[in-house]
Amino acid sequence: MTKSQAAKVTAATIVLLELRARRRLRARLRRVVDEFQDEPDESRADEAAAILLALLAEEIAAIRKSAWAEGAAVGAAQLSRLTGQRVEPAEPSDDIEAQRGNTLAERFSHAYAKRVRERGSYKDAARALRSRLDTIAATETVTALMASKHKTAMSAYRDSPVVMLERWNAILDKAVCDVCKAMDGKTVQMGHAFEGGLRPGWVHPRCRCFSTYEAKALPVPFAA
Repeated sequence: MTKSQAAKVTAATIVLLELRARRRLRARLRRVVDEFQDEPDESRADEAAAILLALLAEEIAAIRKSAWAEGAAVGAAQLSRLTGQRVEPAEPSDDIEAQRGNTLAERFSHAYAKRVRERGSYKDAARALRSRLDTIAATETVTALMASKHKTAMSAYRDSPVVMLERWNAILDKAVCDVCKAMDGKTVQMGHAFEGGLRPGWVHPRCRCFSTYEAKALPVPFAA
């Protein structure tokens, strides 16, 4: 199935933002490793974890803020063209974003301290958890982007002169799961749930599904 231009733009945005997010979180982890890797044992694991917590909490919140802004801007542009009206990008809740960043950073930093004690190496512990950090980067990017697009779309829908549909889009590469692949291309009227209560971007960690929006074709009145 050929993707619409809106879908191509969103997919490219997701790929780029995920790449940036992975680099940013890995850089924060590497900073801690560089500071502690010459330590003779794991005795400062808790100190390293505390520093990592602060660095990651700040970075995750920044990643989500960036993804939110990008998703809201892309969504507003697409919806403005669709409805013929100016659509404003939705604003995030800074308190919620900060809380989410703190929670994820705390879980990861605790896991890091545990791995340091188990392996006796700050560098080996970081290497063992790198995939988990990449999962955080990918998941937080897409969920923030989709939350902002959805909030923007719902605001536009309430004032829209057209009946709007939400289309599920999956990135159909070798990484796509069977559930996301099966959902690709399905549509629902705005404000309605997809089957099973599934939401694009929230099917599983590292989900890269997203929504695009289109006008519903209305039946042509019969001319007597």
